Amino acid sequence: MHFDVVVNPAGASGRTRKYWLNTIEPLFSGADYTVHYSAPDRSITDICRELTETGKHVNLVIVGGDGTMNEAVNGIADFTNVSVGLIPCGSGNDLARDLPVQKDPEKNVKMILSGKVSRQIDIGEAIYRNCGGMTGTHSEDRGSRRFVISAGAGFDAETCVIVQRSAMKKFLNKIHLGKLIYIAVAAGLIFKMEKFSVMMDTGRKKLTFPNCMFTVAMNHKFEGGGFKFCPNADDTDGVLDLCTAGDFTRGEFFRIFPSAYSGSHEKFAKVYPDRAAHVRYRTDRPVWIHTDGEPVCRSDDFEFRIINQKMNMLI
Repeated sequence: MHFDVVVNPAGASGRTRKYWLNTIEPLFSGADYTVHYSAPDRSITDICRELTETGKHVNLVIVGGDGTMNEAVNGIADFTNVSVGLIPCGSGNDLARDLPVQKDPEKNVKMILSGKVSRQIDIGEAIYRNCGGMTGTHSEDRGSRRFVISAGAGFDAETCVIVQRSAMKKFLNKIHLGKLIYIAVAAGLIFKMEKFSVMMDTGRKKLTFPNCMFTVAMNHKFEGGGFKFCPNADDTDGVLDLCTAGDFTRGEFFRIFPSAYSGSHEKFAKVYPDRAAHVRYRTDRPVWIHTDGEPVCRSDDFEFRIINQKMNMLI
């Protein structure tokens, strides 16, 4: 049985390459495998597309964090002929936190090398219109991007944008404190973020939130390094769990937001949970959207849905 191992050598400020070479690769001793390193001219997405568009079965092993997995899921050409193993190495690792991934690297690799598919998980897709690119300028009328963990708009997406542009992220990753940058940025953003009005259509009902801070659709329980915005999310049920919140004063935000770590924020009146396999949003101004913590663009007309495919997991 052959395994294609995909590694982003620059991931986690260079720690991913070292983790693969020093800790994980020795555990592959005796296995039949090929290592594929991404590069500026050959992304994780490119590698996964090349490996999976042949029509033959492929065992992919992704070494990296949530962003690396997001790139991989957007490159996979045929999910029916692909089995995916995850070796987490990132600052957030929200996917690994929710999946039954073995924390012990040796046990995790042993499970992957067994080649047994033990779980089939849902795949989400964000579809966006009137899209402005990362610079805020208009880039395309319509686009889409898959996600595994979550897709969101507003506060959490704007936090991801600021973090991605921050010079502090690399430094904090190097000293294993990458999560702190998200907390620091989020705390600062609450004082300057402009709220927006959003109309949410789940097909069953239409609701309008005139002072929205963020809205998120989750396939897994965690995002943002451990925030449990949708504590009942299940990656096998074919449905996205939704959370929309806003109309907070700053004081209310700092009282409610920490409770999202335990998932107890849903008890507050200004937090609205829901569930839908497909939801469309229209906002009164373009807002940032993200997939799995990776900023996509600004849009005022977007939707999140579960696609009609599953990802086979070696976990």
